[in-house]
Amino acid sequence: MSVILRGEHLVRGFGEGELRTLALRDVSIELEAGQVTVLMGPSGSGKSTLLAILAGLLRPDSGEVESMGQSIVGMNDAERENFRRKYCGFVFQGYNLFPALTAQQQVEIVLRWGEGASAKEATAKAIETLTVLGLGEKRHLRPWQLSGGEKQRVAVARALVKRPALLFADEPTAALDWEHGEQVVQLLKRGAADDKATVLIVSHDPRVTGLADRVLFLADGKISTDHHVVDGALEHREPAKEAVR
Repeated sequence: MSVILRGEHLVRGFGEGELRTLALRDVSIELEAGQVTVLMGPSGSGKSTLLAILAGLLRPDSGEVESMGQSIVGMNDAERENFRRKYCGFVFQGYNLFPALTAQQQVEIVLRWGEGASAKEATAKAIETLTVLGLGEKRHLRPWQLSGGEKQRVAVARALVKRPALLFADEPTAALDWEHGEQVVQLLKRGAADDKATVLIVSHDPRVTGLADRVLFLADGKISTDHHVVDGALEHREPAKEAVR
């Protein structure tokens, strides 16, 4: 498999002076096409910060991010936005849904705005994706009419519908029972397998690890351990000196 996403010597801190804390401390990582990687670790270990930097949502204080053969750090804001729209899908813990739009419209807008799809094509793909996630009969409801789990599934549908090359998910199962949580991770895995997408998941849920290809544990802003997953079990390997590959 080929390396699609690479972060090198990433450092990121928050605050100033004596109050400054380092969320990432010289982290290097390489992710491959068709691979589902889960980032785990205690709160404050740097998981979400690393995901945001690799996704081009946050700039590192130092270091480089190369994605799809392009330098993300070297892009201006407009270039990074265009890159994310073209290549990336996101599932956020806070849903980030538009209050005035129905579930179907939340998904359609991704295809109409980001992909240039026709109204007919966008509607058909939105309904198909929502139906797979068990929301076909609720596609006309707005966020305030949906449960937390249902809103999370709408967010997943929005991320998956354009079949992106890069999928980033921050706690995608947090608001779901495990039946739906497992379904979400399996759909992310399908994207990796069918579309050769690179999938990066931040999670506290240990059940997610058995469905991944690889699990990285972060502690104190550094990658502490690296595991491949074989038949649902973790197999440890030592991180490389320059990059976790």
